[in-house]
Amino acid sequence: MTYFKTIVPKRRKKGRSIWWTIVMFGIIMVLILYLNTISYNINRKNTSNSLYEFGSIYTKKGNNYQEKKVLGISLNGDIVKKSWLNKALPNNFFYLKNIVLNIIKRFNIDFSEKIVDPDTLIIEADNKGLCKIITIPHDKLIKHGIKSPVFYATFDVDLFYSLISNDFFNIKTISKFPGVSRDFSFILDDEILNSDIKQTIYSIDPVLIKRVILNDSYKSEKTDNKKSYSFSVYMESNLKTLAEKEIKNISNKIINKVIKKHRAVLRDQ
Repeated sequence: MTYFKTIVPKRRKKGRSIWWTIVMFGIIMVLILYLNTISYNINRKNTSNSLYEFGSIYTKKGNNYQEKKVLGISLNGDIVKKSWLNKALPNNFFYLKNIVLNIIKRFNIDFSEKIVDPDTLIIEADNKGLCKIITIPHDKLIKHGIKSPVFYATFDVDLFYSLISNDFFNIKTISKFPGVSRDFSFILDDEILNSDIKQTIYSIDPVLIKRVILNDSYKSEKTDNKKSYSFSVYMESNLKTLAEKEIKNISNKIINKVIKKHRAVLRDQ
């Protein structure tokens, strides 16, 4: 991945925030890199160009330089290429907007949208500019020999990271002791959901039972109002290797509770 570094002049127009000044200069200077790359690709018959790049923009503050990390995303050409099955689907402003919003929503960040003009949208979070999406003016494209539209978004990466909740990343220590899996198959009434069975199994031992996976669901024409579910139950301890006696004890509890609570019949494996 290529990193770009842009030095932003200290002078700025009165009334504009530092972030806005950085973004404006950053877009102008960094866009040249994107447009040169897109032009290079188009000249070599590559007409679909989706690019992204992380980089840094520096502003002078006193005798020191202040670094600001940014992420740039640009789209040009077709989202879907033409084939015998479908027509070409060209990139557009709203497709890039959808990419940007999916990134923000993925990290549960609250945001608002500010429409500057038909070709410019600013995404704000915590009353600050988080991302700017623009359609590159046609005259700038012509200078680089580009005839198809280019759409560009720039993220304030530092602000983005600061807005992610500490609770978002749920990190757990991997157990050094081996786990074990056991399979169970039950015949149940039609109205019983597989989620009901999973909930029942987890309740047996929420600490040791780590995963319950539905492997198979089967309904036979010979059994009216009945169906078959097969589950794999994964058990693991963070403190020790589970003994066969413990595993068998949990397995028996699972069978007995599912049979009693859901009027199930244990099916032969």
